[in-house]
Amino acid sequence: MVAEPRKLLIPLKNSTDDAERLKSTRRFAIDVWNVTRRWNELAIEAASQMEKFTSGRMRVHHTQGVLPSDDPSSSSTDYLSPDERDRIMVGVVKAHDSLTEILEHLDRQIGKLRTAQSRLAPMKKLCEPSTLLSPSPLSSPSTSTPSTPTSSARTPPLSSLSSPISSPSSSLLDKRGSPRAYYIVSEMERILPPLIVCFEKELAAKKVILKEVGSHAHRGLSNAAIVSFQHEPFVEESLLNELYALIEVIEMNVHELPDGDDILSILKDESAKLHVWITAAVEYYKQKRYEVFTMILEKSGGEATLDYYGFEKDQVRALDTLAAYYVKKGHRERGSKDKRKELYTKATLLYTTADKIIMYDLNHLLGRALFCLLEGNKIDQADQQFTFVLQGSSEQGNIPALLGKACIAFQKKDYTQALFFYKKALRTKPDCPADVRVGLGHCFVKLNKLDYARRAFERALQLDPFNVAALCAISIMDSNLMTEEGVKNGVRNLYRAYKLEPENPIVLNHLANHFFYKGELTKVDQLAWAAFQNADTENIRAESCFHLARSLHRIGNYDKAFRYYYQSTQFASPSFILPFYGLGQMYIQRKEYANAMTCFEKILDPHPNNTETLKILGSLYAQAGGDAKKGVDYRAKARTHLQKYVELIPDDAEVLIELAQLTESTDPIKSMQYYEKVCDLLAKEEMDVPPEIINNMGSLSLAQGDYEKARDYYQKAMDILASESGDDIEAFRVTIMYNQARAAELLCLFDTAEALYKDVLRKDGHYIDSFLRLGCIARDRGQIYESSVWFKECMGVNQSSSDSWTLIGMLHMNKQEWQPAQKKFEHILKMQPNKEDTYSMIALGNIWLETLFNPNRNKEKDKSHQDRALQWFTKALKCQPKNMWAANGIGCVLAVKKQTQEAREIFSQVREATAEFLDVWINIAHVYMEQGQYVAAVQMYLNAMKKFGKEKDPQLLLYLARAYHRTGKIVECRETLEKATLADPENLVIKFNHALTLQRQATMTMKDEKATYQVVDGAIQDLKTAQRIFEYIMSLREEARASGISFTFTETQCKACADLLRQAQIYLERARAQDAEEQALKARQEEERMQIKRRQEEEEREKMESRQRQVEDLKQTRQLYIQMTKDILKLPEVKDEDRKSRGGGGRGRKSKGGGGDEFMNDSSDLGDWEKGEGGEGGEKRERKKKEGGSRKRRERDRGGAGSGSDEGGGEKKRKKKKREPSPKLSAKQNAKIKSRAFISDDDSSGDDKGAVGDERATQLRSDSPPTASAFNDSSSSPTDSEEEEKMERKKKNGKGGKSTGRRVKMDSDQSGSGSDSDRGRKQKSASENEGSDDEPAPTRRVRMSTSEESD
Repeated sequence: MVAEPRKLLIPLKNSTDDAERLKSTRRFAIDVWNVTRRWNELAIEAASQMEKFTSGRMRVHHTQGVLPSDDPSSSSTDYLSPDERDRIMVGVVKAHDSLTEILEHLDRQIGKLRTAQSRLAPMKKLCEPSTLLSPSPLSSPSTSTPSTPTSSARTPPLSSLSSPISSPSSSLLDKRGSPRAYYIVSEMERILPPLIVCFEKELAAKKVILKEVGSHAHRGLSNAAIVSFQHEPFVEESLLNELYALIEVIEMNVHELPDGDDILSILKDESAKLHVWITAAVEYYKQKRYEVFTMILEKSGGEATLDYYGFEKDQVRALDTLAAYYVKKGHRERGSKDKRKELYTKATLLYTTADKIIMYDLNHLLGRALFCLLEGNKIDQADQQFTFVLQGSSEQGNIPALLGKACIAFQKKDYTQALFFYKKALRTKPDCPADVRVGLGHCFVKLNKLDYARRAFERALQLDPFNVAALCAISIMDSNLMTEEGVKNGVRNLYRAYKLEPENPIVLNHLANHFFYKGELTKVDQLAWAAFQNADTENIRAESCFHLARSLHRIGNYDKAFRYYYQSTQFASPSFILPFYGLGQMYIQRKEYANAMTCFEKILDPHPNNTETLKILGSLYAQAGGDAKKGVDYRAKARTHLQKYVELIPDDAEVLIELAQLTESTDPIKSMQYYEKVCDLLAKEEMDVPPEIINNMGSLSLAQGDYEKARDYYQKAMDILASESGDDIEAFRVTIMYNQARAAELLCLFDTAEALYKDVLRKDGHYIDSFLRLGCIARDRGQIYESSVWFKECMGVNQSSSDSWTLIGMLHMNKQEWQPAQKKFEHILKMQPNKEDTYSMIALGNIWLETLFNPNRNKEKDKSHQDRALQWFTKALKCQPKNMWAANGIGCVLAVKKQTQEAREIFSQVREATAEFLDVWINIAHVYMEQGQYVAAVQMYLNAMKKFGKEKDPQLLLYLARAYHRTGKIVECRETLEKATLADPENLVIKFNHALTLQRQATMTMKDEKATYQVVDGAIQDLKTAQRIFEYIMSLREEARASGISFTFTETQCKACADLLRQAQIYLERARAQDAEEQALKARQEEERMQIKRRQEEEEREKMESRQRQVEDLKQTRQLYIQMTKDILKLPEVKDEDRKSRGGGGRGRKSKGGGGDEFMNDSSDLGDWEKGEGGEGGEKRERKKKEGGSRKRRERDRGGAGSGSDEGGGEKKRKKKKREPSPKLSAKQNAKIKSRAFISDDDSSGDDKGAVGDERATQLRSDSPPTASAFNDSSSSPTDSEEEEKMERKKKNGKGGKSTGRRVKMDSDQSGSGSDSDRGRKQKSASENEGSDDEPAPTRRVRMSTSEESD
């Protein structure tokens, strides 16, 4: 089968008869025809791939020496390198894979034809003329939407061929049959079966041929296979022609398309649908006939037919296609920005129109997102649209959208995110183009994962050995290894890329860079210019211009190099800074330093630590000129850049020297450190230190006040210059000699300094500074005439020297020669270069201001002098707005004019600007004095003296004394004046004020009636001193007048002192009498005080003796108590017969007590016998035992049967009761207790000492110390409630029987070894028994209850 050219098919306009049915049939026929056209395209592609497969295979086979046996004439003469052989084999494998895939597509085309054949029978039945069709309301015209016939290789088959035909709706078919439609269906029923058989045979033959060619490397077989694939012998052209005859279309060869007007006429006449217009426009675009393409798409909006289902999508497609063309054209537009803007505006309008039709069509959104991406300033909008496409995509991922997201992330320098999208695209479509892996590799490079990047680029080359981007990337990576092998591999890969794409601008730029370093500048120019011509982006053009510029820069063609550097900066992105470096160098060559600094500043923005740029920029700022303000700013920037450079590279001596020179005026210590570091570096390199550096170090030492060290440096520099000669050396030697003289002068070696200055003048008679310094030395010595001679000699050398005129003017001012001084300063201002000399202006203002304080002045001219002074100060401030002396002068003039508030504001502003200006502090204090704020003035004077170290300044002390005097602090005023006198003993004004203060203080003292004799005597001595001072001042009449002291006033004060001294005896007598009276009064008061003191001492002594007697009495009482208690502790012996006579329940209690008749004598025994009344306690023991027994029984009753204790068990815990002191008893109770000492029962007897012993024991046991009253009470008394309880108990015992008649046995263990709490309870029990008058109640007797009482 011979390959036919592609054709453009335009359906004819439908007739009016049976239009809908015929239209449906024609669409079906066109679909079948498109399938045959698709077969033809695939067959042509298969023939091409078969030719590649066989030719490549035969070439590789014959170069290996393997020849077919039936072709002995063939021989192998070609030699293939291993790389070329591999490349051919890769092509062979790809061709074989393509053939296999094409055969599968051919098989699918046969399946589509079989599907169409199955639909012919029902269609024929529908198209019979006699058939009447019933309408079906459920059918839709969308069920069989065919496409127009097209020869495009990528036209997909329609759904109508893959599914049975649907029932036509009543709106599409009429009730009559269509003879033309019936004829078409009948003919297709006849043509399709043999056509399908032909295609099946042809497909089977192709498969057999491919298998045979793959198995045998035979040249004849290969040629036969190629011919068979090209001609397709089994396909009958007659059947295809018959099928084509059934289709009523206009057929045009795509290579012979008519002009734009003709194609538009055809499309309009045939009422072609919109998709036909789009197909025709695309064909013209492929032939690069862009005008016709745009014309067709622009006309299609109003001329194309839209009466079919789904035309909205075709509308959006047409608008998006035209918009995409405008976007691409605008992106490639380089000449005019207006043209590009116009094209982008058209594209925006088209996309906006498409939005109104179908806004959320995915293909439309993709096109719009790519447009936003190309615009550059709408990256976020593009990102949102790509995200929407990804979210709305039904597949795993939309590949263009993923790649768009990856590009956006890469541009935003989010390389991790870009890598994620590239990986996702690869996972979604593993067989994607190799360029995706190239993008993946670039992400790895940015993430510094070079191994992964290399693997990605190598994989891209495996998939596509001709991928130029991958070759360039691997070439750059190899070159960056900085090894010989790496550079060779990089150049080799660039060469391969150049062979594949000789016009690739990226490859050309990299080759130009390679040849630049090789020095082959001609090749650099050729390659860079070719890259510039073929570049489609501004970044690539910027790089090309840069290569051209530096090639021209190297050969010295600076003008052309400047133009290309400048053009490169216009194209370059902000990250490409190399052209700015070259352009800055060109500006330096042109001496346009401001532009050069701008270029280098642009380099520092993205690369702040670039050392070369820091060094160049620092030097440029250091050498830049301009006005004073700019000069300061430039030098500050120079220091900043050079200091940063030194931090990065600390061993660059050249930069250290420049930095030291820049910091000499701002930071001398740092500058000295830089010079010292330079000396260390030169010493390490065994190089001599230049004398200039040593001289500078000496000058820095001089500025820091280290004069000896400065002299040493100067001498060292002179020693170095001693062995050298030349005019420059001699001039430098004179400079160092002058510096030596300055150091000697500052060391007060005036003779040495004078000699050196004169030596300088002998070697250089025009060295003006030496004249001036000699004049200053003479002035400081007081040799005013000689000083003026030196200054005049300087003016003889240089009449325009403002320094000499200024110094002469200052000499006149020091001598208060105001008029000559005024002339000198006015002469300075008349000289051309000194018309704005602010020093002279301020000096003239001070001269006019000083005239206002002359006592011999003409006061009528004060206002004129004030205005002139204000005029000069104002003029100086205009010339130099930050001159604090001029502002201070203006404040002084205002203060003289009595405008104290305005003057104070000006002084305050000056002090805020600089706090290191003493005059303004003093002036503010003066203003306070004028305003009457004397306390504030005193504080301001004190602050100024403390801040500036002027505590001994006589003038300031005089100001302070005046302020003290105004505040009425005469004592502080006198002390301040005495300090001032010590500081300046010859100052008549201070002496006068001192004398006046002494006189007034003495007068006040003598008038004080309470003043003592000593104070009055001191005041008389002060008066004498003041009189002598006044007399001394009167003796110096002329000097006093010159100092402004009135002779008359001084004489008056002297006479006043004399008058007071004549009256001094009266004041002394009065003070003496007053002192005598005060002494007598003090003596009487002292005597009275002594008498009171003696009485107090006597009373204190009596109290001490009384306390000592009491202590002795207490000691005797204690001894008596101890002696008495010895007899109490002796217990009586209990007779056995008495115990035997007492029967009853004694045995049980004995066993329960566990003790028998034993007595334990420990510290608790004394407590049991404290309140006993007899020596023998038989009855007490009986009562204790009875009470103890009843207490134990009560405790058992409270504890219950389940307490767990038994006989001989552990002792139960008891709460300790706090012992309280015994309250005092009433008279009745005391009577009862006293009688108790004489009560006893039958078994016991005692003496009178028992009661006393109990009372003393109780007293010693109490918390308070014993007193006389404590020994009168024997025991505690119960309360009223306790007495009532006792009475009730007594009545109860009387009814139940007397307890005394029962036998009781004393439990010695209970009574002898009880605890303190037991003793307390026993005391309470004993006290309860004291309430009865009929029955005795011993305090330590325990009553044991019997069984009857318990019941």
